[in-house]
Amino acid sequence: MKTTAAGLGVVLLDLDQKLQTTRCLRSLAAGSRLPNLVVVVANGRKHFEVDALAHLGRLPLVVLRPGKNLGCAGGRNLGLEYLFQHTSLARFVVLDNDTVVPADFLENVASAELDFLEVAAPVIYDLSSGTVWSSGGLTRRDGSISQLTDPIPDTAPAKEVDWAPGACLIASRETWARVGPFDAWMGFLFEDVDWCHRLTAIGGRVLLRPNLSLLHEANQSLGGKWSPKRVHLWARNGTVFRIVTMKVGLWSTTAWLATESTLAVRDLCAGKARCFLARATGLALGVWASLLRRREPSTGVSHTASHALITDSVVPGERRGIGFGASESTTERHPDPLAQRGGHHT
Repeated sequence: MKTTAAGLGVVLLDLDQKLQTTRCLRSLAAGSRLPNLVVVVANGRKHFEVDALAHLGRLPLVVLRPGKNLGCAGGRNLGLEYLFQHTSLARFVVLDNDTVVPADFLENVASAELDFLEVAAPVIYDLSSGTVWSSGGLTRRDGSISQLTDPIPDTAPAKEVDWAPGACLIASRETWARVGPFDAWMGFLFEDVDWCHRLTAIGGRVLLRPNLSLLHEANQSLGGKWSPKRVHLWARNGTVFRIVTMKVGLWSTTAWLATESTLAVRDLCAGKARCFLARATGLALGVWASLLRRREPSTGVSHTASHALITDSVVPGERRGIGFGASESTTERHPDPLAQRGGHHT
């Protein structure tokens, strides 16, 4: 049965990008409907100061500090796990920190009807140009993917797509629990495509909802669209996605490896030695991992079990520190901030 949601939890990552993160939080705080809780995962080395966010006013906020960079997938897993363990909120939203949401965004998210194993995704516009950056994505049988950029009227009905970017994914807590965490090994690139494929493989659907939209500052992380780091992850994770997730045949795998190898040689000939090494090592690691690994992605908590996790909270009208799963050096523990607001929200 399709349901709407009375309680919303938002997971947001920060990787030493205070300006982008604060901008996103400010857009959430200015909305006509506030989330019941925003969980910020501070993946970076710089200390994300909670006290500096006092201007956000009514926005209920928790900042998790895992003590190391868990990657995009691992950080999202940690935030989702916090929502599972500490709230009974009905609907979870994964949101990139370089997004800006309109005033009615969460109101539309809460009122959207979603069935079990249905995931909603917005139309995403580029922050600089205003053009469509994503209207969903397609996955082909050979494992190749493409991101759609077709303009869609906001009055159009929901459209089923194969996948949607992790910049914003919306689902019930039961759906998130059934599909499981993002593949933390992938980290960034293909982790969202992989998660959506696992959803559809068990009968779920990814629904692009044109009445949901937001702005996104695309390709500003990891050095830009064609940085060596992105090229490395594209080659590595793309290989694993094809061989392990999609289980494509030998011909499709060979074609992918040949294409990427050709691009690596072109990089070398163009004097881009770092990109050549990044792509070549990415391919090698992807093939090796595909031969060895098994499909057992870990949750965010297991990735931080041996590290200190400090939690700061900002609840309207009060501010304090919270120890959650922390090391022995953290001695003071406080109750969950939601409990101070009259219990968990649904």
